[in-house]
Amino acid sequence: MSTVLQIALSFIIFGLLLLLIIGVDTNVRSVTNQATFDKNSQENIVGLAELFDHDFSKIGHRTSSIKFKAGNLDSNQIAYYADYDNDGSVDSISYFIGDTEETGNPNPNTYSLYRKINNNEPAKVSVNIVSFKISYIDSAMTQLDYNNLNQQTEIDKIRAIKVQVRVESQYKFNQNFSSTFWEKTYFPRNLRL
Repeated sequence: MSTVLQIALSFIIFGLLLLLIIGVDTNVRSVTNQATFDKNSQENIVGLAELFDHDFSKIGHRTSSIKFKAGNLDSNQIAYYADYDNDGSVDSISYFIGDTEETGNPNPNTYSLYRKINNNEPAKVSVNIVSFKISYIDSAMTQLDYNNLNQQTEIDKIRAIKVQVRVESQYKFNQNFSSTFWEKTYFPRNLRL
C-alpha cells in the first residue's frame, strides 16, 4: 500500500513540477515576444530619428532667403528648401503623412510617413506612425500659430522645429500594440542667419 501511495505522490509532485515548468516557459515566451515588439518599435524610431537628424539639419543649406514652402507648413507636414545633395542646386524636401488605409498594416491606427525630394515620387519612410507632429518655434521659443504660416513674414520667424513621433507595432500582443515615443527640437544653423 505504501508503494502505491509513493507512486501516486510521485505523480502528483511530477505533475506540479511539470505545471510549474510550463508556466515559467509561457511567461518567458510572453516576455520575449513583448521585448521583440518593443525592440522593433524602438528600431523604427531610431531609423526615423537618424533620417530627421540628417535632413532637418540641412534646412536652408545654400539657399536664398526663402527657406520654407509657404502653404506646406502645418502640424503634420513640412516642406523646405536646401541644397540636399551638395550639388549647387536648391532642392525641395517635404515630409507628410498619408492615410491609415494605405499602410497595409494589421494595426488600424498607423499612417505612412512620406518624404518627397523635388519632383520625385514620394517615398515611404515608415508605415508604423501613429502620431507625427511638427511645431514651428520662433527666436523667443514660442510656438508659431499654424494658421499664420501661409504668410512669408511669419515663416521668416521660424528658428527651430520640434518633431514628435509615436510609432506602434504592426501586431497586437496581449491585446496591446507596442508603442515608442520620440521628440527632438532642431535648431538648423541656416535659420539663425
